Amino acid sequence: ASVHVSAENNKDILLSSADQMILHSIEQMNAKIDKMNSDINIRFDNLWFAMVTGFIGVMGIIAAIVFWDRKTFIQQTKKEVMDLFDDKRKLNAMFEAFTKMSENFSEIKESMRAHGFA
Repeated sequence: ASVHVSAENNKDILLSSADQMILHSIEQMNAKIDKMNSDINIRFDNLWFAMVTGFIGVMGIIAAIVFWDRKTFIQQTKKEVMDLFDDKRKLNAMFEAFTKMSENFSEIKESMRAHGFA
C-alpha cells in the first residue's frame, strides 16, 4: 500500500509503507518534543512563582526585624535620654551647690568666674 504525497514543486511522490512509518514516527517525535516544551514552560513558570514568593518572604522577614529593632532602639534611646536628664539634674544640683559655696569661699568664686560660670 503506497500513498501519493503532493510535494512543493507539484510532483507526486510515492511513499512506501516504510516511508510512511518514518513520517509517522517523526510526527510522534515532534508531538513529544512539543509536550516536553510545554512541560518545561510550566516548570519555569512554577519556578518563577517560587522565586518571587521566596523573595517577598525574605523581604517581609527583613522588614519585621527592622520594625522590631526599631521598637527596641526607641526604647533604648528613651532610656538613655532619661538617664541624660537625670545626669543634667545632678549637674545642675552640683552647680547650685558650688554657687552657694562660692559665697563663702573666694577660691571657688574666682575659679567659677575664670571658667565663665559666674
